[in-house]
Parts: sequence; C-alpha cells; structure tokens
Amino acid sequence: MKNVFTILVTLFCISTLLAQKVKVKKDKILVDGTEVGIIEAIDKKEIKYAIKDLAGAELFEVDVDIAPGSTRPFEYNWMTISSKDYEQVNVVDYSMISMSLSHAKIIAEILTKTYFIFSAEGINKEMIADFFAEQRTSKYKEDATGAGGLDMANQGEGFNGKVKVKKGEILFDKNAVAQLKNVGDGLYVFSALDGSEKLNVKYFSLYIDQVFDKKWLEITDSKNRMAEVKMEYVSTWSGLNLEKGITELLAKKYNLITESGIENLDVFYAVDRIKLSDGFLEEYNTIQAERMERVKNVEARLAQFRVNEAGKISMSNDGSNAGYFTTNGKPIQATGGIRNLMALADVNDKVIAKFEGVDASNYKVTTFDKKQYEFNSKTFRPDGNEKEFFEEALLFIIIAGYDDALEYSIQGSLNNQREIAADKYEEDKANSSNIYNNKGYVIDKDGKKWEGTLTIEFEKFENPNAASQGGNIVNIDGGETKYGKEVVVRYLNEKGKTRSRKFNSKNQEVVVIYNEDGSETKYEGIKISPDDALDVIGTSGNLSFNYSGFYEILSEDETAKILRNPKYDELGIKLKKEEKGYFFKGKLQTKRAEKLLKYLSACSDLPIEIKKLEFSKISEVEELLKYYKTSCN
Repeated sequence: MKNVFTILVTLFCISTLLAQKVKVKKDKILVDGTEVGIIEAIDKKEIKYAIKDLAGAELFEVDVDIAPGSTRPFEYNWMTISSKDYEQVNVVDYSMISMSLSHAKIIAEILTKTYFIFSAEGINKEMIADFFAEQRTSKYKEDATGAGGLDMANQGEGFNGKVKVKKGEILFDKNAVAQLKNVGDGLYVFSALDGSEKLNVKYFSLYIDQVFDKKWLEITDSKNRMAEVKMEYVSTWSGLNLEKGITELLAKKYNLITESGIENLDVFYAVDRIKLSDGFLEEYNTIQAERMERVKNVEARLAQFRVNEAGKISMSNDGSNAGYFTTNGKPIQATGGIRNLMALADVNDKVIAKFEGVDASNYKVTTFDKKQYEFNSKTFRPDGNEKEFFEEALLFIIIAGYDDALEYSIQGSLNNQREIAADKYEEDKANSSNIYNNKGYVIDKDGKKWEGTLTIEFEKFENPNAASQGGNIVNIDGGETKYGKEVVVRYLNEKGKTRSRKFNSKNQEVVVIYNEDGSETKYEGIKISPDDALDVIGTSGNLSFNYSGFYEILSEDETAKILRNPKYDELGIKLKKEEKGYFFKGKLQTKRAEKLLKYLSACSDLPIEIKKLEFSKISEVEELLKYYKTSCN
C-alpha cells in the first residue's frame, strides 16, 4: 500500500507540472503557445512587475522580496501581490517551478500553475477574485522573518539576541531567564525562574508525504487560557532542535519569554486567534479518506490483472490476453549512457507506453497520447527479477489511468472515453444556463414579433466527438464569441417552411421564453461598460468590442431594472435614464464602490450599511434602489 501511496503522489506532482507550458516573450505571457497576458517591469532591480490583460488594463502588481542574506534569488523567497480592485494585499511564496532564472517567468508560472489565474484559455477572473478573497501568507517569509504577511498584535517585538536552551534553562545572551522541562509526548512546560508563572506548550504535527504538512502549538497558561499558533522557525537552524525552535518562537515572535521571565500573557491572549487544529484535522482527514479510497480502487483494479516473468499480461477472471511488456533483450538500464527501451503493448500490438531509462532507478514514461511521467522503480531493472519489475510497472500504469487500454485495447479505450465524454457533454448542456429550442418570441429593434423555438447559449460546450467546431466561434463587431450575445429563433414562414433568424444583444432586443408552468422569463439585450465586460462576460483574452449581452429581467419599474447574468448568477441594475447597465461583483471594494457611485451619479455617497452588502440577493439590490429613489433623485 505504501508503494501505491508513493506513486500516487509522484504522479500527481509530475502530471500537474507537465500540464501547461508557460513562457514569457517580449513581456507577453504565453501558455501552451497562446498569448494570455502581459507582465511589464515596473522596476527590474527591485523585482517589481505589473500584470495586465492583453488590452493593457492592469490586473495587479507583484513585488518580489529576497530573503535577507539569501544567495538563492530564484528560490525560497516571497512576493507581495496587490490590486487597485481589491483591498486585500497578499504575501505568497516565490520559488521557481521549472528551471528558470527569469523572475518574470517564475512569476508567470506561479500565477498559472499555483493560483490558476492564467491558462491556455486566457485570464480567469474568478480565480483572481478567489485569490484576493482571503488572506494569504508565505511560509518562506515566515521561515526567514518570523512573519508570513500577517500583522498581528505583539508579533516580532520580542528578544533580539541569542537564545539558547541548556540543561533545562533558557538563556538570553548567556543569562538565565526561565526554565524549560520536556515532559514528553510533545508537551513542554515553560516556567519563570521563581516558579511564579507557567506555560504548558503542546506540539502537534500532521503529515502526509508531499501533500500535507501542518505543525502547531497549543499554549495554555496558569489561568487555563488557551490559544493555538502555527509552529514557525524563527532562525535558520532552529528547525534542527524543537525545544530551541519553540523557545525562539515564544520569545522572538510573541514576546512571551523576556529577560524578566514569562510576561505579556494578557496581550497575547487578547488576540482573537482561530482554532487551527479544527481546520487542520478536517483537511487531514479529508485527504486521508480520499487517498485511502483511491488506494482501495487501485488495488482492486490491480487484482484484475496478472503478469508473468515473460511480461505477458492477462485478465484474472478468465485468463484472456490483455497485453505485454517487451524489451530489446537487454537491461533497460545500459551502461555508457545508452537508453534502451521497454514498451507496454495492447492486444493489437499497439504501444500504450514506452519506458526509457534515465538513471539507476528512474524512467521517463511516454504514453500513446504523448503525455510524459516519471517512474521510480524499487527493483531498479528487470534482469533477474523480471516479474517483480513488471508488477511494479503495471501498478504504475494503472495509477496513471491507462489500465483501460490494457483491458479493452487502445482503440476500445478511446471508444469508451468518447462515449463517456458524449454523455457528459449532454449532461453539462442539460444542467447549464443555456436555453435550447424553448418556445417563445423575440421583439426586434423595429418592434416586430418573431415567435417560434428559441436557443440562447450563455456557456460554451464543445462536442468532444465533433470533427470540427467551426460553428462555435462567431465574430461580432471584431469581438470574441456569440455566447450570451445571440438568440436564434426557428419559425415557420408564410409558406409553412422552417426558417431561422439570429438577433444580437447590441440591438437591445427583447426575448421572452415560455416556461412549462405557464409563466414567462424575460431577457433583454443590454449594454454594459468595458470594465464590467471584463468581469461579467468572463473574457479569455480576445475581448469583444460588443459590450452587451442578454440578461434576465427579474423586476422593473419606472426607475430601474434588476438584472441577472444567467451564466454566473450575478445581479445587476440598469437605470432607465442610463444607456448601460451595471453588475455587482460581491462586496463594494474601493474601486467597485467608486464605479457604482459614478453610475448612480445623483448620489454623492452611500450609507455604510449599503456598502457592506454583497448584493447576492434581490432584496439587497432593492434596498440600494430604494435609497437611490428616496435620497438621490
């Protein structure tokens, strides 16, 4: 089982890293060869960059800090990321993902592969919002400075000299200031020299190889007050001695151990700290359960195959042929740098995977779909213990997800995948916000009514089995796609023949859908500002010049309409006196609040209780409009 765990973790890490290729060329960020954004140096010497979309609009700034005394500027440092659109400023780890000595590329890779802000499809606005939606800190900054980006009371104000633990005494610059007793089982008792004050500090650690690593302290004083803090190593070498590491943390970061003994407890416990253990245990148990389930499934799948010393693979239930390993008759690991190959073939002699030796125990594996993995063998080479080696390689193939190619052949596996993909395609369409062939009508810009069956696609779904998707991309005023911007009406003409006609949201046409319960849902083509278009449409780099879309009209009166974006289920408004609409994006961060006030031009300001609203409910939008009607007109 441990071997299954190891291969699972290795495969996850490697497949994630190989998934996308990130380059920076002439200030352009490219993912898998597609230009997706701009990274522009503000100050190369200070390693400060602006991240922009392809239209040149700034998304956020990145400021890299190199750890004091570090001789590794491309590894184990941190960067501060801030945006004019969000109040939250985050500090996160900065370290190369691939072998690169370019700060711009390292930043681009972190944004792409760690925070998923860029992909081959373009900029993911939702991931930017997620990034700034919570406070983030840097482990590397914590390791180097004792603070990972959090500004908390009483941190970093402690003793700045040399701390040593010797024979149960805590020494500050060789002077005894307190006592320490290791009780065992992770419990350390700190006490004043005269015994007047004590702290019980319990060390906890949860670890899952390469996936999860959390350490924290539970600190309890003589008044039975308890708080939990992350275990952080203040100095470079404190991680080698846990007693010293805990003592330095309490002294240097939290100022609980001073030259006068144990102090500042009231200040320490006055800080409202979360209970770390609850979240850590929940995350740990979830990961362990998922891993155990995956291991259970892999072991069950492995039991369905057999492999012999010759490399022949058969199905366990009926002994039918499933494929075979083949070599050129020589050890895979040859001397002199020669790389001999082993191949895994299906029943039709088609190669599922090639294994190429890299060093004494590592192999580069290339599969028929041109994906690459690294395979670490515990048996090193197949000569002399072929069956064990083949079993290990078979386990690797199952974990990598190519076992169906053995059971059904490559072609049979591909056929199965197409069927599954087709079913998912239909399921996704059915569960989407799209409207397919529903009865209703359109009122065009000239007031003419077109009745028939209507289709509006707010979301893009590509048929995985279609030879061509040529009909999916439509240029509109030099723009990107038809999604959310077009409605197609199929109707009967005067001769009784079926015809179709397209209507565009830029013409502000009205769409009405007949629902099964007899009610109607109304949509209207509404223009929005270019800034909102970036957020609402969810552009992926090729921004449309057609800043409009069909939006559901939830309610309307003589003053305004309340809108809903069907794709993102976001609310907005359109004032009757304004040409364009406005969409809310959660809480009114500084820049969004300014945009809203500009839109509500008659309002000089908004009450604090309205600024705190998230505008995720119609009632909250109605509260804003009520204020607008009574106080701004």
